[in-house]
Amino acid sequence: MYKQPKAVSIIRIENQAGLSRSQKQFNTLNKKIEQAKNTLSVWQNAVLEYNHLVITEYEPVRQRYNDSRVELLQLFDRAWGLKSHPKNEKKKLSHLICDLAYELIDAFDRADLKSLYDKHSQISFDELREREDALHHEMMRRVGEDLFGLDPAENVDFSSPEAVAAAMEDVLRREAEAEQQRRAKRKKSAKQLQAEARKLQEEQDISLTIREIFRKLTSAVHPDREPDEDERLRKTELMQRVNAAYQKKDLLALLGLQLEIEQIDASHINTMAEEKLKYVNKVLREQLSSLEQEIESITEPFRIRLGWPHYAAFSPASLFVRLRAEIGELRGAAKDIQSNLDAFRDDGVLSLWLKHYKIPK
Repeated sequence: MYKQPKAVSIIRIENQAGLSRSQKQFNTLNKKIEQAKNTLSVWQNAVLEYNHLVITEYEPVRQRYNDSRVELLQLFDRAWGLKSHPKNEKKKLSHLICDLAYELIDAFDRADLKSLYDKHSQISFDELREREDALHHEMMRRVGEDLFGLDPAENVDFSSPEAVAAAMEDVLRREAEAEQQRRAKRKKSAKQLQAEARKLQEEQDISLTIREIFRKLTSAVHPDREPDEDERLRKTELMQRVNAAYQKKDLLALLGLQLEIEQIDASHINTMAEEKLKYVNKVLREQLSSLEQEIESITEPFRIRLGWPHYAAFSPASLFVRLRAEIGELRGAAKDIQSNLDAFRDDGVLSLWLKHYKIPK
């Protein structure tokens, strides 16, 4: 059975001076990491629930809404063919058909409506799309060449946003490599050499610390030589957690596992050497940054789709409020379309409505 890891923190003990700066940083990072892990878990669960709601509630309503809009298109087309509608009403009907059919083809891949669009448009849908793509291609070419210095001779496919982005990224990468080469050619000062040596030593010490903890844990919980079946199952689960923590370089989880199996006690962390604690804090800062990036990778697509500003608080609760609102608006729109369908089946009502309808400029 899964056992909640013991909390890892440094506490002030009796007859000891206040916590050092590194010890305080350790505790602060510990709390932030636990908060980030909780936030990540909440968002991961929220995404599963969000996708479930989209599939079970949003999509069925949208499908009914689009089906009603297709039915409205067909009604307009039949009315267009009637002699009872004069030329100006037929023009309005053609405009309405093209406007609605274009959206359904473009946004919902309703290619079956192209023939209806072409029937009422002076230019076919495919030809119109070719012109739009050509304009977009030219705009992307200018942006790529003027702002990012893309070479026209490289034959970048400007019709593909992915290809343009990859080409821009390649330019930035080459510029960064060139800058690194220029820096490498410069003679480094004694201070720079010392800083590089110190950084290399820190990375080696951090790696050594993690490997040493991992070695001790695997030695203690390895299940292969355990004769008792229940204990072997417990150690197998522990071993899986140890391996997962080591692969992620999750030092806090490794320390927590050491506490859990009583390989160390709280005083061990309290008395950790100050210099070693600095290395530990460096690992924890990297772990915190990684968690924050993982949270952002989940939330950023939602922010972009909803147009949610970065300065505004964003939570799963606000995400569900927006989704519920969208479902409600879609239901209202579907109800309105159905009301129009019911009314416009009376050709006299449709004719009266068309007389008051004005084609937008």
